[in-house]
Amino acid sequence: MVLGKKKAPKLPELPMLPAGPVMEEPEPRVPAKPAAPPLFIKIDKYRDVLKNVQELKSFSVGLRDAMDAIADVEHELKTGLEIANKALDRFNTLLALLDSKLIRIEGVEPADVQTPKEIDDYVKGLYDQIERIKHDLRTIE
Repeated sequence: MVLGKKKAPKLPELPMLPAGPVMEEPEPRVPAKPAAPPLFIKIDKYRDVLKNVQELKSFSVGLRDAMDAIADVEHELKTGLEIANKALDRFNTLLALLDSKLIRIEGVEPADVQTPKEIDDYVKGLYDQIERIKHDLRTIE
């Protein structure tokens, strides 16, 4: 089988139209420009805009860091409160059990009670963490 090229069908010729008047191309319109300040002023303003954008970016990053620090503080406080509540519940349970087993003697006053060293250390640790976070927040500002 031999492949051959097909000839394109011949199109009939169209009659020529009479020549009419030649139209001139309209002049391109140039919009009126307001008086522009010299180029060096525009560059200075552009630099000011870039500087302001950079300041806004750094402010945004600082604000994000501060918000993250606050979220961390809130998380630590929540965790600390949960631990303190559990410890207090255990303490109250033990205290109620101990109280129910002790025999009361009339006329004897209970001695002054001191807080255990573990509780003092825990509260001091929480206070130190809060102070450190406050200091970090001040440095971020």
